[in-house]
Order: sequence, then C-alpha cells, then structure tokens
Amino acid sequence: MQKISDIKQLGVLLHEVRKEQGLTQEQLAAVCGVGVRFVRELEHGKATCHIGKVLHVLRILGIEVFARKLYLHDQLAGKLIQKFACSATSFQNLSKSSAEMS
Repeated sequence: MQKISDIKQLGVLLHEVRKEQGLTQEQLAAVCGVGVRFVRELEHGKATCHIGKVLHVLRILGIEVFARKLYLHDQLAGKLIQKFACSATSFQNLSKSSAEMS
C-alpha cells in the first residue's frame, strides 16, 4: 500500500498503473468516459474539483482508495479538556477562598 499525500503523488501512481496495464491515455479516457485532457491533467497532478471523476478513473484501474481518520482532532480536544479542567479547578479554589474570607 502506498500513502498518497497530494494530487501529484496520486497522478504518478495513476500514470504507473496505466502504463503497467498497457493503456494509453486515450484508451483510459474512453473506458472511463472522461476526456483525454482530464486524464493527462490528472497524471500531471493538476488540482481538480472533480473528485467523482478521479475516483471513477481510479476504480477502473483497480486502485482502491482508503480514508483513515487522523487523531489530531482528538489530541486537540484532549488538550482543551485538560486546560478547562485546570481552569475549573483554579476557579473552584478561588471560590473557596472567597467564601472563607466572607
């Protein structure tokens, strides 16, 4: 399995697999129902908003795409919870001190 971090890496993979399967860009475009220009631009890593077409072309070539949740959000949430817990403890201690003074 190969990690794809950007559109250029995806284009390189697509190009390699197309060549391995002995297909020209024209043949791949015809099989996928997209234009040759789209295949060419995809292989060259041009950013595109046609993710549906990209996934279709990959599927035709037998390339599966997997998504994995990165846990950066959870780490950030944990830090925020810890920060607020410390703030809440400080607030409780401050409230106790104020109550004792009155």
